[in-house]
Amino acid sequence: MVVKTLMLVSLWFAMFFSSVHTGAAADLSVTLDRNPVTVHASFTVVFEATGAVDADPDFAPLKQDFELLNQSKSSQVQFLNGGVSRTNRWSVVLMARRSGRLLLPAIAFGADHSKPVAVVVNEAEQLKPGEQEDIFIEVSIEPDTEVYVQQQLRYRVRLYRAVNIAQASLTEPVVEHAIIQKQGEDHSFETMYHGRRYAVTERKYVIFPQRSGTLIVPPLLFQAEVMQAAGYFAQTKKLHSRAVSIDVKSKAAEYPDASWLPAEEIILSELWPEGELVAGEAVTRTLTLQATGLTAAQLPEFELSLPEGLKSYPDQPVLRDSYGLEGAVGLRELKLAIIPTRAGDFTLPEISIPWWNIKEKRVEYAHIPARIIHVKSAVLTAPLVGQAEPLKAVGQSAPVREAVAPTVTTHGLWLWVAVGFAVVWILTIALWWRSSRKQESAAEVARKKSSEAISRKTALKRLKVACLANQSKEVEVALQICFDLAPGIREAAKNDPLFQRSFKELQSVLYSLDGGDWSGSQLWQSVEQLVKNIASGHTKEEHYLLPLNP
Repeated sequence: MVVKTLMLVSLWFAMFFSSVHTGAAADLSVTLDRNPVTVHASFTVVFEATGAVDADPDFAPLKQDFELLNQSKSSQVQFLNGGVSRTNRWSVVLMARRSGRLLLPAIAFGADHSKPVAVVVNEAEQLKPGEQEDIFIEVSIEPDTEVYVQQQLRYRVRLYRAVNIAQASLTEPVVEHAIIQKQGEDHSFETMYHGRRYAVTERKYVIFPQRSGTLIVPPLLFQAEVMQAAGYFAQTKKLHSRAVSIDVKSKAAEYPDASWLPAEEIILSELWPEGELVAGEAVTRTLTLQATGLTAAQLPEFELSLPEGLKSYPDQPVLRDSYGLEGAVGLRELKLAIIPTRAGDFTLPEISIPWWNIKEKRVEYAHIPARIIHVKSAVLTAPLVGQAEPLKAVGQSAPVREAVAPTVTTHGLWLWVAVGFAVVWILTIALWWRSSRKQESAAEVARKKSSEAISRKTALKRLKVACLANQSKEVEVALQICFDLAPGIREAAKNDPLFQRSFKELQSVLYSLDGGDWSGSQLWQSVEQLVKNIASGHTKEEHYLLPLNP
């Protein structure tokens, strides 16, 4: 009895799994949520299989006349009258590529196939007078006539909608042989259009054609699910914008041999400190080039030259882009530390940059006129070495000068006395002249050393301030100035582990892509220790010395 029961249970499980996994050929049906449909409007096709199918369906044949937007699968198993029934459903969302009588081809499910179904696709219904679309796209480009190569084009896209949508997407413009940059974030607002209220989403781009010829901006594709009257998202809406084309001209023939800058406006400005300059003390010169209608990457580097007697230490240039009503505004800024090495008058040469005025269609120049700067000597704060009081011998020669013209007598003794005093007076004059020359030479040497000390003091003070403020770029410039004015610091730093470790940290911040935080206190401590070591007698060369308390 037990054996018989086990055999019956085994037979039942075998029949169950056989009905689920093998079974007879599946019964396939195809249904549409509506027919006819409209071109560029989505509809849903459901393929239903009752029973097991040999394989998953291959929907590739549908792509010939339809766009396959989405697909999903669901399964259901039922136990009915001791039997098992399994149903699989594949829902496919399609959109017709063209109007006419189209055919949904037979779809293969392994050895099983669905039946082909005819679909009537109508053109989109034309609006009656006074009616507007629920959703439409508007594109514009400025200027809309011919432009020059690398000139800015402002491309604007506006999506108007009077219905609620979900899962909306809008493709980005793709243009061959051009650089495209999106201008800020999307802008949303509401407007009345032909008496109907629309929600508007605006998106702006700037386009820079990179070669002459015809530039074409292909149509953009918008796609979204539109809420139906029943209150759920059922229909997928698809729209295309119009294509835009414009002629692009080559660089103007009359333009000089320089960087091609087609812009609406270019301004070149300079920031210079007021007052006289002091020899050995650094000043900062700031140059700014701003262009309306160009990006910072299009602006050329500054070509600068300085007269002899001026040293320049430029920072890394700052490149910055902003966007306004006129599109892109590019800015290049350069800061230079300039140190006069001596007193006098110097002329900074004129800076002139040509550019092409796209409004007037002519060459213009942005320029900074030549500038004459006055540099005064450094104020000496240390006593001059060898500066002594005037020699007393000069004052003591006065009575000798009176004795040069003695009363001539017939006595030979007085004659020889007079001659002797004359010789002494001449020797005194010679000694005074020699002493004064030595005094002037010592004063000049002391003045030069004091001026160098002031220059090194200023450089070290600038380095300390920059390090404690964690200004990596300023530290790089100030450190180079210190090395130039005091080569001993550079030599000592090569063998100092603390300095080398701190300097590597500075370089990693300066030349990394993301920058990052940096503390300059350790670098300053290493430099300060190097200065103390040199001042304590580790080197005998005076020009290595730097003041310890700037």
